[in-house]
Amino acid sequence: MSLLEICTETLSGVHAATAGGAQRIELCSALDLDGLSPSEELITAARAATDLELLIMVRPNPGAFVVNSATLQTMCAQIQRAHALGVDGFVCACLLPNHQIDLPTLQQLVAASDGLPVTFHRAFDLLPDPFVACDLLSDYGVQRILTSGGATTALEGAAVLQTLVAHASQRIEIVVGGAVRAGNIQQLRALTGAHSFHSALDRAPTVLAVLELATAAGPPCE
Repeated sequence: MSLLEICTETLSGVHAATAGGAQRIELCSALDLDGLSPSEELITAARAATDLELLIMVRPNPGAFVVNSATLQTMCAQIQRAHALGVDGFVCACLLPNHQIDLPTLQQLVAASDGLPVTFHRAFDLLPDPFVACDLLSDYGVQRILTSGGATTALEGAAVLQTLVAHASQRIEIVVGGAVRAGNIQQLRALTGAHSFHSALDRAPTVLAVLELATAAGPPCE
C-alpha cells in the first residue's frame, strides 16, 4: 500500500494529479529554484480544483534555508493566509548556518500552522545526522520528512532511507523523494520499506504520467 504525492507549480498539474490517482499534492512555485511559496491566486484555484490533500510550500526566498526575523514573519503570515484558504498542510524548512535545525524558528512555524501537518522540506538532506534530526523534528511536532536519504536521488540514498524509515517507526512519516518515477517506485518501496512517495515528474505532470506512477506504486494507503 502506497501514498503518492505529486509536486506541481501549475493548476494543470493539480488537475493531472487529481485525475491520475495521486493522494496528495504539494503546491509551490519556481521548481527550478527547489520550490518557493505559491501565490494566493494559485492556492485558491488549486483548492477549488481538487479535493485531494493540498500542501503548500512555505519558502519566500531562494537560496539557503537560513531564516531571519523578517523572513520568519513573512512565512508565518503566508501560513496563516493559506490556512484561511483551506489548505491541508505546509512544507517548510529552517536551518542554522552550520546546517543544524533552527529549532526556535521551527517551533514558531509549527505553532503558526495551528494543528495542520508540517512537512520538513528536502533541506533535511543537508543535515549532518538524519537520525538525530528525525528525533528532533518528531519532538517539535513535525509530522513528515521529505528526503532522498541525503543523496542526489532516492535510489542512491536507499540504504539510508531504509534505516531512517525503521528509525522513524510510527512517530513521523518518511516521504521518499528524489527522481521517483514509475520505473523505480516498486524497487524503492522494496529497498526502503517506505509507503509514502513524492514526485515532481520532471516538473510537468500529466494525467498519463501520474496514472503510470500511481499504477506502479500499487494500491493507495487506506
